[in-house]
Amino acid sequence: MPLSHLDQSSAHDLLIGPLTIRIQGRLHPEETDPFDFDWLTTSSTFKGQHTTSPGSTSFEAVELARFQADLIALADHAASELGFYPTEQICMITAKRRSDGQVDVGFGHESGDTAYVIVTDEDLRNWIDGLAAILRDYPPRTTLQNIS
Repeated sequence: MPLSHLDQSSAHDLLIGPLTIRIQGRLHPEETDPFDFDWLTTSSTFKGQHTTSPGSTSFEAVELARFQADLIALADHAASELGFYPTEQICMITAKRRSDGQVDVGFGHESGDTAYVIVTDEDLRNWIDGLAAILRDYPPRTTLQNIS
């Protein structure tokens, strides 16, 4: 879709370990169909163990909101692990709290490459803050429960 069809009110770069996601805008800003109106368009770069993979994908804003909620639960020690498996699975993210309080985070890219990082609660809070900035500009227009 040409960029002229995007709502580009604000672009955001979100760095999550080896994954950089650039939110470029709302894919269908005028759409009213619940299957189409929540999509954001992005570009991404994944620096895996073996390759650096640029790509483009879309996320639904509600998926990013769910990921943010899961990160908050992990950072607040209300959950011990999470999995982020977006609809367009360019990169899946898993995280599990270690006994020393740090968090193991694994990334699996559609190219087959992987990456692993160990992070602190401060890192999780930075990711949460980055997602909050995105969601302020592009709030979810639906919930996953509204789509069957």
